Amino acid sequence: MYGQMIEANTRPDLKEGYYVSRDLPMDHPQVKAEKFAHGPNVWPESLGEPFRETCMEYLNRIVKLTEDVMGAMAMSLGYDKNYFEEFCTDPMCFYKLLHYPPQPTDAHPLQRGIGAHRDFGVITLLLQGDVPGLEVWDDEAQDWYPAPPVEGAYVVNMGNLFEQWTNDMYVSNVHRVINRAGEERFSIPFNYNGNPDFVIRCIEKCRSNAEEEKYAPISVEDYVVQKYKDVYARAGVYKEDTFVAQKAGA
Repeated sequence: MYGQMIEANTRPDLKEGYYVSRDLPMDHPQVKAEKFAHGPNVWPESLGEPFRETCMEYLNRIVKLTEDVMGAMAMSLGYDKNYFEEFCTDPMCFYKLLHYPPQPTDAHPLQRGIGAHRDFGVITLLLQGDVPGLEVWDDEAQDWYPAPPVEGAYVVNMGNLFEQWTNDMYVSNVHRVINRAGEERFSIPFNYNGNPDFVIRCIEKCRSNAEEEKYAPISVEDYVVQKYKDVYARAGVYKEDTFVAQKAGA
């Protein structure tokens, strides 16, 4: 709880989560190369083998679904559905089992379940439970709109890296979670960022010439690692400042 501050100048996020990624042994080449978010999962012993099996079955299925969506995105850009095949090889991907406690009615106005942000990876598939809380920013109306859960449906967000990849043809949206429902909210966001060594550079059909490229090339790993450092560092600075202030006032 309170381990991240996604939205700058707010309060650390009121949520807790458990990460599940590809369960790779320590001698796997990507693990030995110390790639970000690669390695064996840490499984709660109290939940036993059925929990591990269920988590990994879901991971395998959501990876396949996401890669099918990437195939559809390739076709939307005028390419074959296999256009992103290299990017999808040995992907950096993980999902989070998230728990948002109900937010008290007298909560600080800057308290969020997760602060306003745009997903900074390539693509996210979000599975919501039956408790609302997700809100999407409408830039034209300059207001927040609820995105209530729809049974059997995923929310699909294209992230900042896909925006860069397509030279802003696809734009990542701003969203947040504030759990005002008075009951616990659960959700499972799946972040798919592709091969960590893959270099994101403007897709050819998203520009007429090289001069139109808006972003410098960057590897998936370099981009994602920096973003995670940012959101965890904000929470750490906030906690440190709060501790100092409390100590000074003691």
